[in-house]
Amino acid sequence: MRFSKQNGVFCLMVVGMALALALAPALVSAQIPRADRKQIAFHEIEAFLKDDGSATAEEQFFFSFLADEAEQFETDFEENTPSLFEWKKDYPFIHPYLGTEARVENIEFLLNRSANLEPTLRLSYDYPEGLIQQIKVGTEGRSTRWKLSEIALVQFIAGGNINIPSNTQIKIHFPNNAIIDTRLLPQGISVSGNTITITNFQSNSLPIEYTLLTPIADPIDAGKILENALQSPWFALVIVLLSIVGVYAALNRERLAGKIEDYVIEHSEFRPQPKQDIDADLEGEEGP
Repeated sequence: MRFSKQNGVFCLMVVGMALALALAPALVSAQIPRADRKQIAFHEIEAFLKDDGSATAEEQFFFSFLADEAEQFETDFEENTPSLFEWKKDYPFIHPYLGTEARVENIEFLLNRSANLEPTLRLSYDYPEGLIQQIKVGTEGRSTRWKLSEIALVQFIAGGNINIPSNTQIKIHFPNNAIIDTRLLPQGISVSGNTITITNFQSNSLPIEYTLLTPIADPIDAGKILENALQSPWFALVIVLLSIVGVYAALNRERLAGKIEDYVIEHSEFRPQPKQDIDADLEGEEGP
């Protein structure tokens, strides 16, 4: 079969149109002003560890937006939230940075404002297990030894080293009854109370361990006891009965007072002798 010049031109036009249609989404995407990883001015990460080995995390991204990028970011927030998948299509660097993404739950996005009114992104999520690991149980179960998992900072490992850049700050908040083993911490790690801060850090390891003390008995929570009592279905019945007794006592206070007085006199140890006994004694004392 022989193709004419016109057929060849037509085929080239069809191929060109198909190629243009295929490249159109990429060309449109390239024209949308979106911030990239390099424009993260500050990345704040906080992990809140719990007694049972679970944790919650919050991350906040602050940007140095260029022209029109802030406005586009707000538009993307409305279109992409709450899907992490949609966020990663437009901003591949926005994702959980603690542990592995497959283990996180309940991811939420929140748009905030910085001091100069530019949008910032807050990302929060739960980590049911795996961020920390139990390594030892003390005698009689009075204490447990925990450590930060090897996968906790896997997002910051490159070339076998942990690299926390200077524009990133990681804060790990330990339970109130935890004792951090500061002897294991390398230099450059800040400790304040039950919180450690990591920033501008590079090392091939980061051992973080702590001991969690178990109280002998749960403390009595008076507020909780009162709350449970108020929520009990018997509480209203007790109040009604006490009210009835109070009203009855108020209406019959004189009669009740008299009965109480008679009862006290009757059972008193020093009650007076009967009159007839006194008269008999006097007659016996008189002479003939």
